[in-house]
Amino acid sequence: MHRFGTIALWVLVVAVVGCGGGGSSPSPSTNFQGSFTPDAQNPGANTVYTTGTPGTGGNAGLVTLHVYVNNTSDIYGASFDLVFDPAMAQFVNWSAGQVLEFGGQSVTYQINASSPGRVVVGVARTSGGVGVTVPDAAVLIHLTLRVIDAGSSTIQFTDPALLNSQNPPQPKTGVAFFGGTLTGV
Repeated sequence: MHRFGTIALWVLVVAVVGCGGGGSSPSPSTNFQGSFTPDAQNPGANTVYTTGTPGTGGNAGLVTLHVYVNNTSDIYGASFDLVFDPAMAQFVNWSAGQVLEFGGQSVTYQINASSPGRVVVGVARTSGGVGVTVPDAAVLIHLTLRVIDAGSSTIQFTDPALLNSQNPPQPKTGVAFFGGTLTGV
């Protein structure tokens, strides 16, 4: 199987294994405002960390989480589950980052949010066979949550991996992942 098929299959398997079933989403509320406090204020090299941008006006209940890769080499893909309290927030949407697109590469995103409180993410380059080096921080993906209740929820990565460009891609060692705290008022 060539590299594209291997990566696509791997991303699909990660998404299917990690999703864990369906569920209904709570009704959105516009009565809450959201904010995000990252766990890592000054992350070092070989880190994946999250910052957040709160919505404004009629979107005050939305918080967009920006998942960054910082000072890391030979990145071909990533997979992780982003986990949070489903009584406090719900997943709304995602948008592509820029890390894997460097050099004009095609990228496949597999996002599965069929289980409340868990967003399963698999992303990989689909051609070229070359990993990207990120000398500074760059966004891997943006994930938007809606705050549906007051309080706070830990945002954490489970089963995280950055993948290198070996054939087949292998998890990189020595990479630290940092989440944060989502707050609703």
